[in-house]
Amino acid sequence: MVRVRAAPAETPNESPSGLRAVRTQVGLSQEKLARVLCVNHATVSRWECGVRRPAHDLVPAVACALGVSEAQVEDWFGHAPALRGDTIGRLPGLKRLLHDRGFDLHTAADRCGVPAADLASWVFERRSLPRFLVSRMAALVDMTEVDFLRAARTSGNSRKGTYLRELRLERGLTQAALGLKIGRNEATICSWELERVAPSWSSIRRLAMSLNVDEAVLCERMSWPSPSPLASSPDGMSPWELLKWRRLQEGMNCAQLARCVGVTAQTVRRWERGDFRPRQATLARVMRALTLPSPERPSSSHDRAAGEASA
Repeated sequence: MVRVRAAPAETPNESPSGLRAVRTQVGLSQEKLARVLCVNHATVSRWECGVRRPAHDLVPAVACALGVSEAQVEDWFGHAPALRGDTIGRLPGLKRLLHDRGFDLHTAADRCGVPAADLASWVFERRSLPRFLVSRMAALVDMTEVDFLRAARTSGNSRKGTYLRELRLERGLTQAALGLKIGRNEATICSWELERVAPSWSSIRRLAMSLNVDEAVLCERMSWPSPSPLASSPDGMSPWELLKWRRLQEGMNCAQLARCVGVTAQTVRRWERGDFRPRQATLARVMRALTLPSPERPSSSHDRAAGEASA
């Protein structure tokens, strides 16, 4: 004998059975409801199965046909995937709005009835915010929907990077032009102005030279890390630390120095670690590239051991 488990009772407040229960109560079939809404009956079936949700423009018509509120219809489909075009786009100011009201991700997600992972994807602009959540988010921050959208669409980073941007505009440079002067692309300059990433010390030096500003002032105003102690003073440095310090002073990376000398970037890194020394002819090219005063060949432990043995 095969036992058949009884299906749980359907309640109007549960999704996706809520739509089906209310439709049955008002005496409408899927075909009749589809004709009222001017959609296909298969579309209504997908709504009731929770595969799809009605478009935002259809929510008032569904609520009117079933005699329920629009909020009730939206609650039925709160976890259903949103349709293409039924979102309001990414909101760069949403994170700032929640932070100003004292909400963290988990608290805001609980108040809005959505998973915290989904809210994080909307806050950090990985996905577009579904339209049906606008009313909930507006109520959470105690704003009207129009004011909420206007504030959330304003970039949360609009107050960042103003000093670098003002310097660039004062010099009459576009992001592309400034990137061309220092050997970076436009997207990199934009990320520096928005403080998404901090440039390397060599890039900071080239920026300061191109914009005619002091490096320390630029780092302080942009909240960038100050230059490393390695680049502050050559006193007490080994020859290999001096090589790296001078390269940074010239605003060069390992690949750029390697092209000037005729070696690979990995070779330059091994020199700076002290793994091995360059040949005399190569060392002379390094000194010329870095404008060092004398092409004196740094000694290694191997050379010192050989000198002691000969003595």
